[in-house]
Amino acid sequence: MNHKHELIKGGMYLTFGSVITFILTYFFRILVSRNFSVEQYGLFFSILNFLNFFIFFIYLGLDKAAIYYIIKYHLAEEYNHIKTILFTSILLQLLAILILILFIFIFGNYLEINYFKYPGSGNMLKIFSLFLLFNIFGMINYMTIYGFNRINIFSFYDLTFNLLSLIILILFLKSNLKLYSPIMAYVLSSFLVILIFLPFSMKIFPFFKYKIEKIKSTAIELMRYGLPALLISIGLRTLMQTDTLLLTKFSSLHEVGLYQAAQPLANLFVFLSVGVTTLLFPFLAHLYNTNEFEKMSLYLSHIFKYLILLLLFAVTFFIIFSEEILGFIFGASYVPAKGIFIILLISVIFNVLCSINLQVIYSFNKQKQILKLILVVAAINIVFNLFLIPQFGGIGAAVSSTLSYLLLLFFSWRLVIKNVPISLEIKKYLLLLLVCVLFLIPLLGFNFSQMWLKLGCFSLFAVIYIFLLFLLKLFSKEELSGLVKAV
Repeated sequence: MNHKHELIKGGMYLTFGSVITFILTYFFRILVSRNFSVEQYGLFFSILNFLNFFIFFIYLGLDKAAIYYIIKYHLAEEYNHIKTILFTSILLQLLAILILILFIFIFGNYLEINYFKYPGSGNMLKIFSLFLLFNIFGMINYMTIYGFNRINIFSFYDLTFNLLSLIILILFLKSNLKLYSPIMAYVLSSFLVILIFLPFSMKIFPFFKYKIEKIKSTAIELMRYGLPALLISIGLRTLMQTDTLLLTKFSSLHEVGLYQAAQPLANLFVFLSVGVTTLLFPFLAHLYNTNEFEKMSLYLSHIFKYLILLLLFAVTFFIIFSEEILGFIFGASYVPAKGIFIILLISVIFNVLCSINLQVIYSFNKQKQILKLILVVAAINIVFNLFLIPQFGGIGAAVSSTLSYLLLLFFSWRLVIKNVPISLEIKKYLLLLLVCVLFLIPLLGFNFSQMWLKLGCFSLFAVIYIFLLFLLKLFSKEELSGLVKAV
């Protein structure tokens, strides 16, 4: 099977898994929003965001390092080394997670009073910390399945976790656990998913068949790759999650609830691009290690083109119907999140394209080139948030994210094209962007509320957009036929 078919096949698996995962995730959010107040909804995702922020410190960048070296040593058939890599990375991460859990149990009550400002949130945080512990043990499955490029299995990993979370939440909502219901759903699901995927990972790589050797040198090898990856992850996590962290501190849980309705919904396109970004790392790492640079350039040019065309069209649709989408999914209480939602939709375009850039740099083992950039942009994002959130709340957080991702996209793109020549017809994309803006200005400026008018405008936009794709030769019948045939 050639690389093109591998990429399409793996991308289809991952895209399917991502779409179903997104649907399950949003059913989970809908159940929480419909069974609890906006403030309680905000509290749950504030705690989850708090834990997810620190989990990247716990990984120490070793998850990315382990996967990179699993790919490398699998090609060399050095299986004892792969076992040592898995064992060492899990051991180091486990030590880190135990320290964090100890910190949470010591300072949980302090955080309840001074940060979350909600009765009982300290105990909720302590119970939720078990989610982090099970995540670490689950990494042996994650790294093995991903590292050996078993994409057909890997694509169901997050899907399974979210399906279990949804089922357990439905069962617990009938009990008297109140806001502990979604917390226990996450904790139990993170444990069950370990048991479900362990047989698959053991079959892919029979862990106990091989020997552990040279732990010290392996730890140094992992940390040499992992520490820059850790700092990059910290920077990215700062970009992604300081908005909610600072909203919790400087605004209200009600505002957090609105933001946490708009942000994940806008991130639909990040979910849909997971099929590409997740597959790219092992795929490009393989091409890099086999010196197939021309193919790498060709595939990346096509990936960027298709993502830009899809994002411009889809984001325009979501902006036009933003109020209806929020009201339908979450209810009338969340419609005030419309402004936040629209701004975040713009940031998602930059976010998705940035994620492609970063996967390219990772696959070259040149992540140090973007380390300074990530940390600088993350620091700028914090400054933006500190200035904008106290004055504008969720709108300020959304603007901060958008500006930060735009900066990251611009500078990361410059780093990518220094290593891989990628051909993009920028002027043509700018013309498409102008068409999108011209359709959105009257709809948003005059605040049209009639559904028939919005549907008519979008239909006209869709016809003009598709016509321009062919007129500008960004897409052709032959290209469409080739894609369909490949699929």
